[in-house]
This record gives sequence, C-alpha cells and structure tokens, in this order.
Amino acid sequence: MEVSTPQAALDALQLPADTAVDRLAGALRRRFTELIGWQDDGPIVSMPTPQEAASREAREHWKGRLAGTGRRDRCLFLTEAHIDHVRRQREDHRDLRVWYRALLREAGRVAALPEETWHALIADQGPWNVAGSFCPACYGTCSDRSIHWPRWGWSVFDPDVITCPDCGARFPDPAFPEDGRIVLPRLGLTYPFYLSPEERNGDWRDGEHASRFGGAPTHVSLTGELRRARISWVLGQVESLAIAAALTGDDRFARVAGTILHRLADVYPRYPLYCYMQEYVDADPGWACESVDALPTVFRRGACWFSYDGTITGRRVTWREPAGTSTSPLTRGEWGASRLAREKSGNGQLFLTLFRAYELIHNTLDDDACRHIERSLLLEMYLDVKALSRRIDNKSGPGATARVSVGVFYGLEEEIEQGVEQFEAVLEGQFAADGSWKETPLYGHKPLMEEMWMVPELLRGRRDLYQGLYRRALSTYAHTATPVGTGPALDDSNVQFQLPVLLREIAAARVNVTVPPPPPELTAFGLPGDQPRTDGQGYVPAPTNIAIGERGRLPMDGPVGFPAVGHGLRRSWRRSLFGLVTPEAAGRARRGGRAALNRCYEDRGLGCIGFGRGRGATQLYCNGGDGRTGHRHGDPLGLLLFAGGREVLPDIGYLADHPGAEWARHTAAHNTVVPDSSMVAALGPATLAIGRVQGPGRRVAGRWLRAEVRVAPRRWPHIGFADRSYRLRRLVILLRRPDGLPVLVDRFDVEEDGGTSTTWDYVVRAGVAGAALQGTPDGIPCEPLFGGATATPPWDFRSSGAIESPLGVRWEGAQPVAAWFEAGAELFTFASPAWRSAPEVFARPGHAWRAVALRTHGPRGRFTAAYDVIGPGGAFVEGMEVDGDGILLHADGGGVTVRADGAAAPVVT
Repeated sequence: MEVSTPQAALDALQLPADTAVDRLAGALRRRFTELIGWQDDGPIVSMPTPQEAASREAREHWKGRLAGTGRRDRCLFLTEAHIDHVRRQREDHRDLRVWYRALLREAGRVAALPEETWHALIADQGPWNVAGSFCPACYGTCSDRSIHWPRWGWSVFDPDVITCPDCGARFPDPAFPEDGRIVLPRLGLTYPFYLSPEERNGDWRDGEHASRFGGAPTHVSLTGELRRARISWVLGQVESLAIAAALTGDDRFARVAGTILHRLADVYPRYPLYCYMQEYVDADPGWACESVDALPTVFRRGACWFSYDGTITGRRVTWREPAGTSTSPLTRGEWGASRLAREKSGNGQLFLTLFRAYELIHNTLDDDACRHIERSLLLEMYLDVKALSRRIDNKSGPGATARVSVGVFYGLEEEIEQGVEQFEAVLEGQFAADGSWKETPLYGHKPLMEEMWMVPELLRGRRDLYQGLYRRALSTYAHTATPVGTGPALDDSNVQFQLPVLLREIAAARVNVTVPPPPPELTAFGLPGDQPRTDGQGYVPAPTNIAIGERGRLPMDGPVGFPAVGHGLRRSWRRSLFGLVTPEAAGRARRGGRAALNRCYEDRGLGCIGFGRGRGATQLYCNGGDGRTGHRHGDPLGLLLFAGGREVLPDIGYLADHPGAEWARHTAAHNTVVPDSSMVAALGPATLAIGRVQGPGRRVAGRWLRAEVRVAPRRWPHIGFADRSYRLRRLVILLRRPDGLPVLVDRFDVEEDGGTSTTWDYVVRAGVAGAALQGTPDGIPCEPLFGGATATPPWDFRSSGAIESPLGVRWEGAQPVAAWFEAGAELFTFASPAWRSAPEVFARPGHAWRAVALRTHGPRGRFTAAYDVIGPGGAFVEGMEVDGDGILLHADGGGVTVRADGAAAPVVT
C-alpha cells in the first residue's frame, strides 16, 4: 500500500500521531509493527517526500558548484616539500627506507591484481554494521557476543568467504541460516541476518538472546559482513596507493586508486544511513543524515523492540525516551551513524583518507572522472560528515579536520573557520583548563588521533594552533605517564594505553614536549609480552602500519596489500608518517628518565605523588573524581601505584564493550571503600592537597596526599544517583625505604550524610594477578559481598571473621607486597577478576587477584593500613600499631612513628 506522506501512513493504520511507542498496546502495537515493516503489507511512503526532494536539490546544487574547482597543487598534509624530503632522505634513514620499500612492495602487489577485482569487491548494496559481531560456530568458547570491529579473516584470493580466526569456521554456511531481515522498500534493499537457536525458539524481537553492543541487541549478518570484509580491504588500499603514486610518479598506483574511487562514486549514493545499533533508514541517505535527530519513525527500520521503546524483554535498559509514532531520533543520534564506516568518527576518518588520496592523484585523472568522484562520492560524503558532526563530543575530531581540509582544497574560508571553531570546541570538550582529561586519558587523545591532529598542520604558516590548551594537554600526557611509559589506567583507559608515536612526535617537534616512549613489553602488568597495542588511529590504520610486516597483519587484512579499515587494535610502529616525512621531527633526542610527579589536577580530581626517577620511580595516583559521568568508573579516591618498575596497586582498566567491563567499572573492583556494596560515583570534584613528609632533622622522608569527596550510589546503566550520599576522606603517606622502594600508609575515613548505619568495605588488591595471599586466617566460604552487583561478579568469597589484633598479610609472586591492617573489622578475601582485555576472558578465565575486603558497620568508620613493597633485600616493615592519629611501624629492627594529626602535614619520627 503506497501513501503520500508519513502522516498518511499513520492514518492508514489508524495509529495516533506523536505518541510514545511504549504507550501502544494490543491492536495498536500490532499495527505499529506494520508501520515499521515487520509485516509485509505495511504502508510505503512515496519517494521522495518534499523534504527529501528539497534536501537533494540543495545538495546537488552545492556539489555541482564545487566539483572540479579544487587546487591543483598538493595541499593536504603531504606536500611537495614532504615528498622531496622522502626522495632525498629515504636511503639515509633506516626507518624511512624500511617503510618506503614496504610501501612499494605492497603497492606493486595490489596494482598487479586484475582490474575487474575492484568492481567485484565493491558491492551495489552497502555493508552491514559489524557492531556486536561474533562467530556463531564458536560462541561461548572463543567468540563473545560483543565484539565491535571486523573480526573475520578474509583474502582477496578467496573473496567469497569470511573465516573465523579462532575456530576456522567458514561463512556463509547453510548450517547458519540468515532467517532475520530488515527491509527497506523505498530504497529497494533487504538486509538478512543470522538468528541464534535461542532466538528462533522464542520471540527474537524482544532482544533477549541477541548479541550486544553498548548494551543494545544487535545481530550478525554473515553475508553483510562478507560485504564489509571486501569493501573494508578495498578502502584500506586507497590512500597508501596514492602516497606510493605521489612519491614515485608511477601511474599504475594512481590508476588503481582512481579506479577504486570511481567505483565508490558509482555506488555510494545508494548506500543508506545506519547506526551501530543496526537500524537502517529507508529514505534519501543525505536527507537522513541531516535529519538524524528527528526522522519519521516509518523510515526507521530496526530488528528489535529496543530500537523503538528502549527495552529488552520488556525491561527498560536505556535512559533515552521511547520513539514516537510520528518522529524519533536514530538511536543515539549522530553518535553511532554512518553510511559506510561503523559510526560517526569512522565516517569522518573514512572521508578524510579518501579525500587525501584523491588530492594526491587527481591531476592524473581526466576531468569527467574527477567531477564524478567529487560530486557522487567525496562532496556527498563531506556533507554527510558535516551533518553527523554538528554536536561536540569525542567523535567530532574528524568533522573539524574535514571542514578545514575542504576549505583549504576549494578555497572556502567559511569552511576553514568552522573547522577551527570545532577544533577548539573539541579540545575544550576533552581537556580541562589545566590540561587534564574531562573524559579519560584514552578518550582524551581519541579525537586528536582520529585526524584532528591535522588541523594545526594544515594551517601552519597561517595561524598557530599548537599553543594554549593543545600544548597543556600534551604536557599533561608527558607529566602523568607512569614510570613504565604507559598512561595511568584511570576510568575507561586500558593498561596498555600510551600516547601513540604520532602525538609524541608532534609534541616534540611542535611544542618541545617530550612524552616518554612506551615500554618494549608489558611485563610490568603481569601481561604476556606479545600484547596488541594500538597506533590509536581509530577506524583508519596508519599508513606506516604496513612497515610492521606479517606480524602486524590482522586476519581481515588478508595476505596482500595494505591494512583493511575497521575498528581494531593494530601494532604500533616506531615512526608515524608525520615523523617520517617532516624534517623537524627527524632525530629528536629523547631525554632520560623523568622525576616522579607531585601535582594535583583539581579539575579532574586527580592527585599524584611519588619520588625517584625513571622506570623504577614510585608514582601513586589517587583518582578522586570530578562529578562527571562519561566513561567513568565508580572508584572515588581509588589508588593506583607503580614502584620498582611494576604495577603494585593495580586497576583493571578498560574492557571496552565486553560484559566484563561491568565489573571493571564497579567500585568494588578498585582500591577504595565501597558503601553498602553499591557502585558509587563522585558528586563533584574531589578536594586535594599534597606535600612533603618531614622526617628527623627536617629531612624529606616521603610524600603525602590528602583527598576528600562526596559520593552517592550510581544508578547503572541509567544516568543519575540515589538519594543518600557519603563523605570519603583519605590520607596517603608514601615513605621511602632505604632501597628506594615505598612504604604506603593509608588512613581512610568514611561517613554517611544523615548519620544512619552503613556497611563499609575497604577493598584492596596488590602485587600481580595469580599471586598467593599468605597470612590470612583460615576463611570459610561465604555469600558474595558484591555478587549481585554485576553481570560478571568476583568469586570465591571467604570470611575469616573479625580481626582481633593488627593483622599482617603478604601477596607473593613476582612483586611481593606485605600489608598490615588495624584490628576491629571483619576480614573477607575473594578472587577479583584481573582480565585486561576481552580476549583474556577466554584465554585466562580464572585470572584474578586475591583481594582483601575489611568490613565494618555504622554511620562512620575508619580504616588504617600499611603496605611494604618488598625488594630484593626483603621486607622493611615488620608490624604496625595504631594509637589515635599515630601509626607506629615496626621497621627493620627499629620503629617509625607517623603522626597525622587533623589537617596538619604528616610527620615521621
């Protein structure tokens, strides 16, 4: 049944307008399934609507005015000066020589493929969004249902098959039929997808047994992911081929890159808008991008009720408002939307890599080909990027760079100004005035690495964008790096994170800031040395990834050519393209080991104290909290400690979208205090103070940090807090042992606002995962303290009863740590999951720290503990006594008394 307007579709089904979907019931709910295409005879709105027609006319007019009018010289980062530098220096510098030879080798292999390859691999129908991908043949043993990047093995020599890299299963396979489908009748497209046996045996629309991405139900389309594997590999070839053409003048490389761009221009106009919740929009794709926050609901096509009412099996799992019968936003709006990439930032990155490639070779193409590529692909895609990057968030970096790039190429000053404004707005959205992170270290660098670093480079000589907040942000990465060269695992930052080589080179060459290099291996965390580490490029791999060789190839890259695009971890190489082609970045000397940082970042609520220099320095971080909720963990006043070249008080870090991340974010998974077994978060910035500990003879005996914050239970996954609140106060004193290692004295005071009774749990884990915990009284199995808190709780809880006298315990293993706890609390121990990445959940399912929890009750409480990081010479502290504010450590045959009276600075006698 064809109707003229979205309202006419509602009228035909006798559905009320402007009504929330969750208010529909019975017959109205069944009619709504006809509106969204779940029934074959639902109404179809004639195409185009007046709004679609007006949008398309404006787009075509704007594109037609610009197509073919761009600059003829090279102006988008890789200029003639860069090219000349490579040609002159490529044999004199090892890194440049290795990369250049690898570039030409792979470009030659790609150029040797038959020309019909590119038409066959770039399908007329757009790819499937791979969020929530998994292998149905090995789910539960190797593959999880929450992987959010293209995980499949694929080869251009076997292009009709994708292979599971874990179990070897090949797809498509009749044993795994694709019984689900999303139908777009106006665009004439159907997207089939796989339904698990559990879904086929019930009402799969409820989303209960679907895979997951960001908490939402998603599905695997094996045929769609085959199209994705093909086009992702093709897209990964374009910029590197163009770079090879520019550096060598070889027309073969330019011809293949031009052929790919021309074929993409043939098909891109038909690719629909989708999001990584796998909703597809049955409307003019350009207009859909512009209308992403208010689409006619009849055009939004999703597979599960979640897309419309935010529920799974009838339970609300999202804080967004339900869709309306008339209009509603694409789930999460522009955040997860694209027509070709996986989501918003990937969409912008993909445009930039294609645009840069075109700019390098367009002088070799005929005028008709140029106009077709610009009008049907590049400028169309640019308008999509603009429409999908109107909001400022951590995915807006490519949008800023796209605006400046188009402005520079076409001489459009307005676009340049818009790009600069967005560049500055994104910086201010990610970094506080002191250079600390408004999100996390990992997410702070995200927009910079996702091409926004190019904005200051594109405008060098016209204006200086390197100073101010950008410089302070890079300096903060330099100053706060751990002694082993990683970034601190604060909130959603994984322990492997380090500022990528590109930003380290930019910091050194442009603002004279030296960021420590990353560690050659990750044994400081008890992890295998062969852990993947990322160049941080996001969706588009760095052009230097090819120089890593076969060890650096992912299954989706195949055996030939350059890395495929997609959101996956790639191994870093020793130099970036910026470092290879920029004379100012060549040969920058690295300074020696840095001194430990003693500073408070008040905006972030982060306190840092320590002593020593270099890899063996002692560095403690106290993550007090700042009241923000984006990418946060519930760890107010949580501690992270490095000493002797190792992680000593650990943090799980970031597991991305793996279900294990729910435990990683919980308060009980951190070294802090848990009120009432709740996940709590800071209600505002922590109050911080640091200073020197005075010892006998006015010498400096160590460092101290005092922190206070008000917290409340967090409603998870919903944004918001419970009504009750608590005050947490922590005093941490680091004393320097004769061998340079630390003794940590910890006093934690807690109080509930209003003075009612609370259960308090002081939680700590130390040393390396898997290490035995010695010295605890024999415990008996007991009910989990936090068992109902997360989908992946800790296990093996044991209670040893109340501590009658000060108790000494010891974590053994590669980094022994001794601890003493004040008497009075009830002692529990448990296995706290120590997975640092999603693959570890399968590879080492029992990997855990043995954690201690001290439990007490009442409206307020106090915990006192001391920790001795034991070096080759053995233990230093032999016991602890507490007398009011005084803490006596029996140390190395003598005694050390720590006085911490009120707000006065701690003193050691």
